[in-house]
Amino acid sequence: MTARKNVLIQHQSGLSLVELMIAMALGLVLTLGVTRLFMDSLQSKNAQHELNTVNDGGRVVMNLMRQDLLRAGFKGCATDVTLGSYDAATSANDIADAVEMQSQIDKLNDGISTPATDLASNLHAASDSIEIVYLRPFPRAGSNRISVSNTTVTLREPSPDPDPAVDQNTITRVIGSNTTLFIGNCTRLEVAKLASDTTVGATTLTIKKALKEDFGDSDILLYEGVYRNYSIGKENAADPFGLFVGPDRLINNAAALTSKANKILSVEQSGDAFTITLGLNNTGSDYQKTFATTVTRRNVVQ
Repeated sequence: MTARKNVLIQHQSGLSLVELMIAMALGLVLTLGVTRLFMDSLQSKNAQHELNTVNDGGRVVMNLMRQDLLRAGFKGCATDVTLGSYDAATSANDIADAVEMQSQIDKLNDGISTPATDLASNLHAASDSIEIVYLRPFPRAGSNRISVSNTTVTLREPSPDPDPAVDQNTITRVIGSNTTLFIGNCTRLEVAKLASDTTVGATTLTIKKALKEDFGDSDILLYEGVYRNYSIGKENAADPFGLFVGPDRLINNAAALTSKANKILSVEQSGDAFTITLGLNNTGSDYQKTFATTVTRRNVVQ
């Protein structure tokens, strides 16, 4: 009886050290496998999220630039833009205005150019800035028709007037003095300088010098210039690269400067073809994707 009891106790004494070590090794291998599977899945998910963000950013950038590229060089129905009364400038102020406006005319005729001064700080070394220039109707209610008497420009009601009881010949936005305006018809435009700030709600504005050409009482049109400077740069040296239009950042805003995605590396131009390269870091050692578009400019402002 005592021997049988000792045998039972011996059988219930637990695992041997070897068995315990084998069990622990198998458990550790299984745990490592599950952990590795989880980490791979998490890494794949994060990478896919970043790639999706880059793709979305590329589509946004291309859409933004494409809208301006389609308008590049638009000057209404006119085929020629001249200095008008400034082509025989004699005073120092008029000569300075003439030089500035001739530069704007040249940019408008080119449509797309590389500006001498980049508006984004810390410009990306591999990318030039691109300036897109076109005209758009002067900010006013109603049509774009005006009449001109000496240095006074009067906004006219549309003809026929769809609602005579409502004024549709008022200025809708303040534009600063010395801004260049483009005035003319479907044959020719002349440049002019605003003599003073415009007033919202006003029906007239004043230019510095009378126009050289008498456009008569035909459909005289009034335009302002649009100068869109695209560049790749940083606000601070430690920031990721982002797309700027003028001094304003479009991609990688202040709330997303630490994000790994949407770092635009370069914008390259060849004729009417534009290529934008995006990546997940500044050196391009990680994922990159190239977006390209070819634009045929049209003489229409949408």
